[in-house]
Amino acid sequence: MTTIDIKRYARVEKVPGGTIEESQVLSGVLINKDITHPKMRRRIANPRIILLDCPLEYKKGESQTNIEISKEEDWARILEIEEEQIKKVCEKLIEFKPDLVITEKGVSDLAQHYLLKANITALRRVRKFDNNRIARATGATIVNRVEDLRDSDVGTQCGMFYIEKMGDEYFTNLADAMAVPRASTVAWATGVAGKEKEVVGAAQGAVFKTIVDALEVITQKLAKHAAGEHTWGIDGHVGKITDMKTYGLYESASVKIQTLKTAIEATRVLLRVDDIVQATRKDKSGGGGGGAPAVRDMDQGAYGEGVEPKVP
Repeated sequence: MTTIDIKRYARVEKVPGGTIEESQVLSGVLINKDITHPKMRRRIANPRIILLDCPLEYKKGESQTNIEISKEEDWARILEIEEEQIKKVCEKLIEFKPDLVITEKGVSDLAQHYLLKANITALRRVRKFDNNRIARATGATIVNRVEDLRDSDVGTQCGMFYIEKMGDEYFTNLADAMAVPRASTVAWATGVAGKEKEVVGAAQGAVFKTIVDALEVITQKLAKHAAGEHTWGIDGHVGKITDMKTYGLYESASVKIQTLKTAIEATRVLLRVDDIVQATRKDKSGGGGGGAPAVRDMDQGAYGEGVEPKVP
């Protein structure tokens, strides 16, 4: 029989949602972390694990640090030194051929690049007590300096390492289901595009084309409808195509229709404006009490002072 310190090595992880009856015991260590680079491996069988308590990034000064730079080459050399230090640390890790590197500190982008090239997965900013549990489960030793790493510090007692993202399929189904009601916008765009061919004149055709473009921008992607059943959509609970009428899920098309009508009417009013009459007040000492209003011709785009207003 194996004796386990339940205070240190047994932990209850509370997850929002669900019931107490859905609780289960995992034979291993559960942590809420993701890989540092999306191309790193998420599932590794019998991995070699290295645990660190030091950062895989350039070490900054403990207190205020002043550097005097007199030449441009000096600044370039400082950056090279930082990269050389990170590369040296990563090369030291790669010598032990690990599959997984877990550290309690940060991992720089350059270190992620070198580890990815060596097909090594990395986790960063893991909590101290989680790192201790991983060490207990895998037989690894937490190392404070990469230079002190030895082959005996590498953990080899892990049967499987994998990262699982929960709930992604529900979010995908929800996004598809939310796209279904927007099909009315596409239907309007198709109808307006058909009317564009019946209009005579380039100006009127351009107005219709602008409306079609504005409507098509609204929708990015719609759930596919089968056999012309426009009321069918994706049920987010089961991920299957279902008739939305059974759920009473409809969209208020009248609101969108009124919004579209208002926008078109406002556009028509602006397009019908030919001239703008602007009243100007002249100095009374000039002998006149008022003065003729200035008229701006929308076609000419210029103002004229003292020009007689157009009489219809």
